[in-house]
Amino acid sequence: MTISLRMLVVLLLAEALLASPIKAQVPGLPLVDFDRYFPHLVAVSQEMHVKGIAGSIQYKFIEIRDEQQHVVIVALTRHDSLRDGFEVVFVARGPIENSEAALRKTVDGFSKKENVKFEFVDLRDVKTLEEFKLRATALGWGIQTQPQ
Repeated sequence: MTISLRMLVVLLLAEALLASPIKAQVPGLPLVDFDRYFPHLVAVSQEMHVKGIAGSIQYKFIEIRDEQQHVVIVALTRHDSLRDGFEVVFVARGPIENSEAALRKTVDGFSKKENVKFEFVDLRDVKTLEEFKLRATALGWGIQTQPQ
């Protein structure tokens, strides 16, 4: 699996947090800068193959932690292997408190609805780009940093 640093930032949270006191969908995504914005939790779906279609689809819930405002930004992304890139389905903001339980509940509901399994990755202990690169390599992710 390949994930760019920008994609990681985009993917870190979504629809699942609607069960918690999340403020409605919010525009845009912050970049993980390891100063204010840090990776938090990620839930990555298995690749789904649709009968009659050559490609596959994969969903990611990505949470990014804003340490200044003490909130998480959640994005749900959808990657279609027949297209180059991904689509941001939903972006929301909510409190850090209980964000893991809210994300797990959301992912569980989405998983049942779409009949797809997710793997959770806890990145809350990652504080630097170097630590992130090491974790990404250990997980088998490829990463690309985006030009500034």
